[in-house]
Amino acid sequence: MWLQKILVVCLLVVFTVSSGNVYSQNPITVPVLIAEDVKLHLERLSKQTDILALNDFSQLPQGRDLVDVILLNQALHLGKCNCRLVYFDNSVYGRNIDLLNSGKFAMSADTLWLSDIQAHPESLIASHVVIKKGDYDVGLYTSKGNEKALKAKNTDDISKLTAISNRFWTADWQAINQLKPNKLAHIESFPNMKRLVKSEIADYTLIHFRVDEDDLSYEEMLPIPNIKAVLWDSRHFAISSHFPNSQHIANAINAGLKLLHKQNKITAAYQSVGINHPVTANWEVLNINPDDNLNGL
Repeated sequence: MWLQKILVVCLLVVFTVSSGNVYSQNPITVPVLIAEDVKLHLERLSKQTDILALNDFSQLPQGRDLVDVILLNQALHLGKCNCRLVYFDNSVYGRNIDLLNSGKFAMSADTLWLSDIQAHPESLIASHVVIKKGDYDVGLYTSKGNEKALKAKNTDDISKLTAISNRFWTADWQAINQLKPNKLAHIESFPNMKRLVKSEIADYTLIHFRVDEDDLSYEEMLPIPNIKAVLWDSRHFAISSHFPNSQHIANAINAGLKLLHKQNKITAAYQSVGINHPVTANWEVLNINPDDNLNGL
């Protein structure tokens, strides 16, 4: 057991966020939950460049989740948080929330949906908005060989297809239900989702666009052309209110996010990896904002 504990400590990736060249003697240690693959990409990237000064996000090896953690570091730096981030592996969205509720971890490197944070008002603090409601558009990604899916043009066509998603991703699950697929299955693992779509066991799943100039392909999948969905919620960093110094951490993040938004850096960063990208700006949105239905009552 003691050897396992040593190995766990050795596997931790530690980054320091400083507001200047000289660190004080007692920085706050901030335990942060992060997906293992994102942590590995972050570690490699940090060896190549100063992530606190990164402006061009277009060549990142991963999408939104890697942008999240880079912006988290930059926001804490700009907000003058005297803190040291220590990353712990966790790739399950729902478990992120449970672990934050426990107070053993300060925050998640992955932004969370506001509705999920607000469901735990006694234990979670939502940062200022990172991705605004209505800005998170996604493609209906299908196998490159799925001719039936790729020919779909409207909601009637989509309703004849099968879909998969994760019911714990509340905004995704809401959006995919709005599309009324012929069959919908819950799959918790994103790698398994991709495998099932690529093998055409399921016709499609919702994935944020991957854009390389005009190429929207992702692994062996393509988005059904000219149609998309919107995930009708905003994304925020979640800070555990049970963690010591939580308000200091939240204040620093919020101050940094305010500056990053003022510089238009956040919108540009997410557009670089395909979210709310000009290439798909004119594609038809198939699902309306659920709040519009409520306002019409």
